[in-house]
Amino acid sequence: MASRLLKTPRALALAAVVAVGYSAPLMASEHGEEAPLTRAELLAAVLAGDSSARPALEALFGGALGDSGAIATLAIELMDSLVGDSVAIADASFLIAEVATDILTTQPIVRVSVDDKFALPLGALGWDLGSPGSPTFAGFSKLTKGNTNITGATGGVQRPGGEGLLSDGLINVTRISLDVNVPDGTYRLILMTDNQGNQSFTNPLGKAVTVNGVRTNLLGAAPNDWLGNGSLGGSGDQAASAVGTGTGGATVIYVEVVNGKLVIEFEAADNSNMLLTAIILEPADGPSVLFMEEVVFADGEEVLFAEAAINTAIGETLQEIASAAGPGAENNIPEFVEELTDLPEAVSPS
Repeated sequence: MASRLLKTPRALALAAVVAVGYSAPLMASEHGEEAPLTRAELLAAVLAGDSSARPALEALFGGALGDSGAIATLAIELMDSLVGDSVAIADASFLIAEVATDILTTQPIVRVSVDDKFALPLGALGWDLGSPGSPTFAGFSKLTKGNTNITGATGGVQRPGGEGLLSDGLINVTRISLDVNVPDGTYRLILMTDNQGNQSFTNPLGKAVTVNGVRTNLLGAAPNDWLGNGSLGGSGDQAASAVGTGTGGATVIYVEVVNGKLVIEFEAADNSNMLLTAIILEPADGPSVLFMEEVVFADGEEVLFAEAAINTAIGETLQEIASAAGPGAENNIPEFVEELTDLPEAVSPS
């Protein structure tokens, strides 16, 4: 079989780990309620369709969050390690691909603060959300509950004594439609929230965001569990000195702007209100206003490449199953034959 791996340094490291096996338990379930699985136990659970397989895969792929090449390589290595009944292998391959794709399309939420000298650079646009009486951050446009391009907002909130851009916002926005005077192309969309210290906002950015029809999952996490520490407009030294002081949270989504339109739809997490404090749109080919050393946000083009590589691997796996079984083998796995014809081919890595 020809090599089908995405050979980034991190991807190669993960591939080596999977190939030689794990010297320690692989992972625990999402909430740590079950015993950790070894590599052999994971593969057995996936092949058997055991209930422990999905959370174990989610935990494993979650360790490579943001690195599309590493996630694709890990998925392909796991598929290559499957041995057993042909239908079970096909089923397991689709489960691995499904979980890997979910993680590929998931962005983390990071802790952020705002530098005292932060200002939007040329080419970036910003919107400050809040009640009509709240201050508007310099260089930003104001969005309030009464704006006709906002749907679902149930009110505003402001944390006393807080920094203006992140400490006030709108609750439970479901849709925002923006006319943006920028050329068509790829942009970074930065969505911001704030830790209000209120138990009703356990997941204030929700569980998913759909922008111009493309859905992105968000890594559900309470504010105390937000990743890293970033700074809007600050340098690395400034961000490092502010560790633990930022109350804001942010995520970055790569989006395509077409005909100057940006439609953002929000899906709330269960048992949590949403809080959106600010939005920034910046060109993807330039530096970001969000300085973040420790956390990687997946590029949309890299995600598409990784998805294509995973789909190609499934296609090759099914073709090998059919070839090994001989003429008429497709009748033994009818539910997968139709899907095989629709799988896209991956572009060779440059």
